[in-house]
Amino acid sequence: MRAVVRKLSVKNTASGPDGVPGRVWVLAMEALGSRLRGLFSACMERGQFCFRWKNGKLVLIAKPGRPADSPSAYRPIVLLDEVGKLFERVITDRLVGHLARVGPDPAFAGGVPRWTPSRA
Repeated sequence: MRAVVRKLSVKNTASGPDGVPGRVWVLAMEALGSRLRGLFSACMERGQFCFRWKNGKLVLIAKPGRPADSPSAYRPIVLLDEVGKLFERVITDRLVGHLARVGPDPAFAGGVPRWTPSRA
């Protein structure tokens, strides 16, 4: 988790719907790190991702040189809460570390699954 927070400390991104910028999490990690680690562990044990972390704030960024009245003049981005992104990065780091140790799943060949998903 420290590595994930270190990466967050060098970024300067806009905050999500909760209004808490990433820099606040970096500063609060010493005081809240163990609680946040406990929350992330509980989420993983239960296989749950907090519903509020899935909510985003849509922002339209104007593209230079395009007429303002054209829909194609804007690039949509969605701002998410930093704590949810922290959790996603922790999961990603764990998956990458696991795959580096044991290799990819033998059910996959060249990134293409050998099985066909069922339609339920």
